[in-house]
Amino acid sequence: MAFTAPTEQAHAQSVRDQQTGGTKKSPLGGFGGLVIFENSLGRGTFTGVANNAAAQPLWTMSFSMWPNYVLSRDRGLLRLQVRVGMDINLVENFNSLNTVSSDARLRDLQLVVQWLNFAQYKPAKLSWSAFFRVGLPTSRLSQLETRVMQARVDLNTVWMPLNWLRINYFFSMYRNFHRYQNRVVDTADFDFPPTVRSGGPEALGSALLATGVENAQWQLLHGVGFTFFKSGFYAAFNWFLLQTYGYTHFSNDAQSSRYGSDGRNRLDLMVGAIELGYSVNRYFTIALGSSTLQSPLTANNESVRFPFWDTTNGASNRQTFYLDLVGSF
Repeated sequence: MAFTAPTEQAHAQSVRDQQTGGTKKSPLGGFGGLVIFENSLGRGTFTGVANNAAAQPLWTMSFSMWPNYVLSRDRGLLRLQVRVGMDINLVENFNSLNTVSSDARLRDLQLVVQWLNFAQYKPAKLSWSAFFRVGLPTSRLSQLETRVMQARVDLNTVWMPLNWLRINYFFSMYRNFHRYQNRVVDTADFDFPPTVRSGGPEALGSALLATGVENAQWQLLHGVGFTFFKSGFYAAFNWFLLQTYGYTHFSNDAQSSRYGSDGRNRLDLMVGAIELGYSVNRYFTIALGSSTLQSPLTANNESVRFPFWDTTNGASNRQTFYLDLVGSF
C-alpha cells in the first residue's frame, strides 16, 4: 500500500479535486484548504455476529486537514498544500493496527505542489492536472519500514462529455527511500530475545532485526472514475490498481540457494469505491460510500474479484463503509 492508501484517494475524490481553496480577493488572501472528518465501519463488524469467534468488528474515526496557498491563477491553478491526518480505532479486533486500545495514529505528512488545469483542450472538453508530493515518515508504518522519504508524481486527466458526467483517468508513480529493504523491529521491544541465526542477514546489529516483510521501492497507481452530478447531488464510481515492486537485490548467507535469483516481489492491489454525496454549498459536502481494498485475483488466481464488493470473505474488513464530512475554506 501507499503511505496514504489508495482508499483515501477514492473517498470524496470527485469533490476534493474540484476544491480551489482561497483566492487573492478573499479575506484569507491566497490561503484556503480542506478539513475532512470520516467515520468508517469494516464489513467484519456485521459478519460473524452469530459466531463471536469469527467476528472482527472495526470502527475507525479519521481526521485530516489540508491547508493550501494559491501561488498563481494565470494558467490553471498553482498552489502549495500540506496534508496532515490521524486515525483512531474506536472499536478494534485482534487484526487491528493499534498496539494499545483507541490509540491515535498519525499518517505520513505530505507536502504537495498542485497545478490544476495546467492544460485544456476545450473543443473536446479535456483538461489535465499535475501533482508532485513528498511524504515524510511520521506514521508508525513508515517508521517500521525505515522509510526516509517518499516522492510521488500524479497526472489526472478529466473529460466532461456531458454537463452531468465527469470521467477521470488517474496515474501516479511512487518512489520510496528506505534505510533497509525489509521492515525492521527493535529487539529491545520484546519480552524475550527473538531467534536470530548467527551471521544471518536478518541480524542488522544495534539490536535491530529485519522481518520477512519486504519494503516497496516503486509503486504505480492507475485509476478510472465516473461521476454523475446534478443540483448538488453526485454519484461517483472509482477503481484503482496499485502495482508494487520491491527491491532487486537481497543479501545472501550460507543457507541461500545458488539456484535462486533476485526478483521484484510484485504485488497487485485494487480499490473499488462507490460514493453518494451532496454539496450543501461551496463550503460543505457530505458523502456516504463503500470502499473495497483487495487483490485483483482470487486466492487460486483463476478468476477476477468483483471490484466493488468483497464476495469472498466479508469478515476480513477488506470492505469498509464510510461517512465523510468535507469542509472547505
